[in-house]
Amino acid sequence: TLALHQLNDNNIVELESKGVSFVGKLKPTEQHFMGHSFGGATALTAGLRRPDLTTSIIAHEPALDWAPDDVRRALFPKNIVNQCPIENDGGTGGWGDEKNHKRSKAKLTDMAALIFFSEEWYEKKWAFSRQLEWMFDNGKVKQGEFGVIAEMRHNEFSDMCMLTPLWLARQVGVTGKRNPIETSNEVHEKTWNFISRSKN
Repeated sequence: TLALHQLNDNNIVELESKGVSFVGKLKPTEQHFMGHSFGGATALTAGLRRPDLTTSIIAHEPALDWAPDDVRRALFPKNIVNQCPIENDGGTGGWGDEKNHKRSKAKLTDMAALIFFSEEWYEKKWAFSRQLEWMFDNGKVKQGEFGVIAEMRHNEFSDMCMLTPLWLARQVGVTGKRNPIETSNEVHEKTWNFISRSKN
């Protein structure tokens, strides 16, 4: 993100020699951190650790069990976890002694966030999907959206499913019942609409 700010202010000699310049053409005040699976957890980590650089966070099926402890604590503040009727043990790291853990600089409850899951992970109750749904449904997240994409599998967030013959993808279970182009279009539309609404 800092590099983006620098690129907006100063030319890179190698690019300038080829007639390419980004000076004044970028919007460094609009930073949307986005990712899928481990990338979704990374987007949440970046956004929560640097809220000063964050316009919004878009996490497609974030692998929250593997997110750093401080990020899971920022996602699930203890006061909200205690209200949630859905069991939450804090994931693979647990909650442990809160005094000795570093904290993120922000809380998900205060940020613009889009988090959605495939029906596959939602039905398996993976990655705290039910707890997140409860938080969004009960107004614990001030600005954002939660959703589940019907008949979608985890791998369909990537383009892998469009590069694999459909008969093979369905045979090995990486594609759901829907056409992967249809699910990709739904992901794109929901993501772009959210980004458009979140712009400064």
